[in-house]
Amino acid sequence: MLNNFNLEIDFEFGLIDGRFMTLIANQLVVDPSSPSCSIPVTLPGQVKLIFSGKNNSRDTKINEQGQIIADMYIKILAIRVDKMLLSDWIMHKKLTLIKPDGQTLITSYIGFNGEMIIDMPESNAFAQYQKFCRRE
Repeated sequence: MLNNFNLEIDFEFGLIDGRFMTLIANQLVVDPSSPSCSIPVTLPGQVKLIFSGKNNSRDTKINEQGQIIADMYIKILAIRVDKMLLSDWIMHKKLTLIKPDGQTLITSYIGFNGEMIIDMPESNAFAQYQKFCRRE
């Protein structure tokens, strides 16, 4: 059946003083030196991404004008459902980071500790791909 597929995600890791944030995708640690992962999904289901290891007072460098000049971050570059690439707008409009204080941010740029849950309620991969692509 089409209720099993791989969700493939490509990431970019921002380095500060030789350190990266930690990313766990459905209990698998993502290696910053090989920043892509393939997560097996059975529908309906979800993927949980946990971002940790950032100290905001130490891991964001700001100049005298208050502008960020360097940051420890993880950026989601691409998502594929069984090799079908999702459009960039989906990552910028449908991904929600939940910070430890409960605040939510819709973003593909993760500059805070927190978690992201990608819900996939459909019963087959093609229907799930179409749901991701709908502008709701």
